[in-house]
Order: sequence, then structure tokens, then C-alpha cells
Amino acid sequence: MAARHRFLFLLAALALLASACGSSSNSSEEEATPQTAPPEAVGVVTTGGAAQATTTTGARKEPTGKVVYGWHTALTPAWLDPQDAGNVITAYGFMYALHDSMIKHYPGQQLAPSLAESYELADDFMSASFVIREKAKFHNGEPVTADDVEFTYQSYRGTQAKLFHDKLDRIEKTDARHITFHFKEPFVDFLVLYGTPATGIGWIVPKAYYEQVGPDGFKQNPIGAGPYKLVRNTSNTELEFEAMPDYWRKSPEVKTIIYKIITDDATRFAALQAGEIDFMNVVQGALLEPAKANKDISLIQRSTTPFWLEFPGWENPDSPFNDVRVRQAVSLALNRQEITNAETGGYARIDGGNWATFDLGGALTEDEIKPEWYEYNLDKAKQLMADAGYPDGFEVEQLTPLAPYYPLAERVITQLAEIGIKTKLNRMERAAFVEALTKGSEALPGMILNISGLNGDVATRWRAFVLCEGTSSRTCIPELDAKFAQYEASVDLDERDRLMAELQTEMNDQYVFVYVYNLGLTMAQGPRIANAPEEIWFSIPQFPYVFPWEDVRLKS
Repeated sequence: MAARHRFLFLLAALALLASACGSSSNSSEEEATPQTAPPEAVGVVTTGGAAQATTTTGARKEPTGKVVYGWHTALTPAWLDPQDAGNVITAYGFMYALHDSMIKHYPGQQLAPSLAESYELADDFMSASFVIREKAKFHNGEPVTADDVEFTYQSYRGTQAKLFHDKLDRIEKTDARHITFHFKEPFVDFLVLYGTPATGIGWIVPKAYYEQVGPDGFKQNPIGAGPYKLVRNTSNTELEFEAMPDYWRKSPEVKTIIYKIITDDATRFAALQAGEIDFMNVVQGALLEPAKANKDISLIQRSTTPFWLEFPGWENPDSPFNDVRVRQAVSLALNRQEITNAETGGYARIDGGNWATFDLGGALTEDEIKPEWYEYNLDKAKQLMADAGYPDGFEVEQLTPLAPYYPLAERVITQLAEIGIKTKLNRMERAAFVEALTKGSEALPGMILNISGLNGDVATRWRAFVLCEGTSSRTCIPELDAKFAQYEASVDLDERDRLMAELQTEMNDQYVFVYVYNLGLTMAQGPRIANAPEEIWFSIPQFPYVFPWEDVRLKS
């Protein structure tokens, strides 16, 4: 069996384990240690048998204290509304505190029931049934019901919305706690799209309140079902969240969370050193050494998702990037080892070779990665530029990176100048950049330094960034669209494996996206936090931020 999809079969095989664990909805008076799946268990997905949660509620106690989170990007109000979820993991850094989903990853448990206490995916992938947790409720005290789940699905307009709406045949509600989605055709990818931050459609919003205030009103005063409710938003620069002591899983330990938006790296780090913030996203470049030297700061590092370069409009014959030799020259000009030494202290992976994250379902295996996709050879790059008719290079309007990775972009610009490609840095805030990604090639001319933490699997990212009609796509290759349509129509996992491998290989062989390196991400926390960093950072697959919030503890 191909390695790319082996995890799907393992998840299904663990259904009996999940069912044997039984329901985990303990009363608030019970003393209970949260259960986790065995170390080898990676999930509780099931086809043809109900999957039940193995997380349990703990003894209720009054939350106390406050933590301050130094956030690294500007905030857009859309990130507070799951109905508008985009192709960016950043929004879920807020949603995991404010909202809750029917199923989601927990530490040691993938695709575990959350607002649902159990669920079942039919063997033929034609339906998915959920039993809503009896204690699940929104911040206004109203219970989460099948009406809310139905409304969330039907009104969803975020990423992958068309796919969900096109697949749906009908929704069956037996009562307030039981709901079944029936599909027009097999929906093989349903769980990976519904139960991860690949989309926001499984993150339930309150129907009555949402209809009352509308999308704009909801963004200003969102009501969720998560462990914390929003009590203050100061001009999208500082958000205050207050604990929900009766959150179904357990009472949060910390009463107040403050998200403080600090987009400048040095300012954010100074705040951490001064004790003004307790958590800091993204320690990079020149800040790494002083952070390592400070005994009051705890760091955690992971090499995660890849950066890649895009060339909007490359299909136009007048574009110099229309020539594959130029795109390959760009790849050969990148001294990835030099970049990672400067930006991550040498921590980042530089041999991933593929624009799709190596740990995503469906990604190419290490044996399938070709060394030429990440080779550094300046002489060969210059020769390819000359062969393509650009011995002296050419000018590009701009290079726009995802914020705050401006230092990385500057290093890329410097290295490309070695083969005569001259450009300048275009700085954009993250929210503006993400919005521009949805507006086609004209919105971001020149080159793009892109990166995505979008969850799910490789097909999820393909739908977003590669399809001609992808929500964040600036490329169009009809032949690849046709092959991806074969993938979508197939229910044979081996065939899907083969097609997805071929799709990625063809993209990489043509250098449509040029792999840069896998982000070496460093996060930091201050001395007041009792948790070891690995307990709450990178605690679930493909999510770099703090989670679970209800498990965060302060030192006494």
C-alpha cells in the first residue's frame, strides 16, 4: 500500500479502539484524567462504525490569572468568523480559543469528536452522521443543535465552499442532537476537509444569533462555542478573551487571554524580554541568538511547511518566466543552506524539494523527491539564463512575501541578483496579502514568496493554489486540472495516490512553483507559563500556535 494514503487506513482501523473507549462526557463534579489514545494511535476516524471522543472533562474550578500573547500579524475581522475561513492557518490561531468544531485534532488524537460526541462516515463515503454533545453550548448559553450545524454548512462561504455545496444531496436531522449529511456522490475527502483547519465549515456558529446580526455584525461581536469568549476588541490591535468555566471538555485554567498585535519582530521580542507578553510567535534572524541566551525564555522549534516562489502571469508568452529554463535558474540560484543559517540558525529543512508540506496526506515521499528540485548551482543557473536569452538578466516589478518574512525575501532578492534578476521588496500586511491572493495575477505582479499552513492534505492545497479556478490560484494548467478531476472522481485510494504523485512531480519538474525551503519556525514563551513548550506549541498536526488553550497553566 502506498505510504501517502496509509494513514487513512490506519485511522479507519482504529475505529474499534475509539468505540471501545466509550462516550467521554463526564459530569462536572467528576475527577477525571484526560484520556489519550495510545502513542501509536493517530486518530479515531471510522467508516462504518461510530467514533467517540477519548478526551474527558476534568474537575471544574474557577479560572484565574492572565496571559498575554504577542501576535505577529495584523488582524482582519474575518478571522473571527469561521464562515469566511480562507486559505490561511493564521485565522485558526484565534478560532481555537473562540470557536469549536464538530471534530478536530487534539494532542495524541487526530480527527477526534469535539462538539460532536461521536460520528460515523459510511463505508461508501455517501453519508456522514454526527451526534452532538449534550453539554455543547455557545457563549450566550444556547445549546449547540442540529439546526446550528445545518445552518453552518448551508451558509458557509469560505474556502472549499463550492465543493461542499456541490457534493451535498440533503441534510437529515433526526432530532436536536442527531444530523446526517447525505452526498450526491462519494465524498472521500469529507473528514479531512470537515475535521481539520482545511476549511471552516465544521466550526459551528449559532444560527439564530448569526441571522439576527448578519456577517458584519458577527465579525464585530462573534459568539462561539470554544473555551473562551471575546469580551473586548480594541480596533483589532488588542483582543481580550474570558474563560468559559463550563466548556464541555474542561474548565480553562487561565481566566483571561490578551492577544496583543505586535507586527514588528524586534518590538515583539523586547516585550517578551520585559515580561509584557507571555507568548511570542516567530523568533527569526538576528533575534535567535539573544533569545537562546536568555534563561527566562523557553523556545521550541519545528521545521514545518515550505516556502515557494510564484511567478504570476508566467503563462503569458511575453513573460520571461514563461521559459522553464528561467524558472529552473531561479531555483538553482537559491543557496538554501545560506538562507537557513541566517534565518533559522540552520534549523530549517532545505531538502524537502516539494511545494507541498512533506507531512501532508498525499505528499510525495522522501524517495520521490528529486535532488534537482533543491539543487544550488550558480554556474548552471547563469548558463540557463543565457540559453533562455537573458545573459544579463532582467528586471521584475517586485517580490511580495507573506508577512512577516521580509528578511527572508530580502535574502532571496540578493541571491537572484547573482543571475541578473533584479527586483525590490514589496511589504504588505498579512491580511492584505491573503486577500490579494484571491484576486488573481494582477493583484500581486512580479514574484510572490508564498507559504501556507493550510491544513488537510495535498489535494486541499491543490484546490486552493493550483486549479485554474482555485480560490488563491494565480496559475492555470488545463492538463493538470483534467488529471486532478480524475483524482476527485476516484474512490480507489491507490489510484488517487498515483495521480497525486504524478501531479506534484509534473508541477515540480516544470518549476511552476520554485521550492525555497521548509520554514524553520521558532516560538517562545516567558517564565510565568507552567507548561513545557511541547505541551502547547505544535501539539497537533500542521498547527504551530498555542493549543489547547484550556490546558494552558500559569506558575503559582
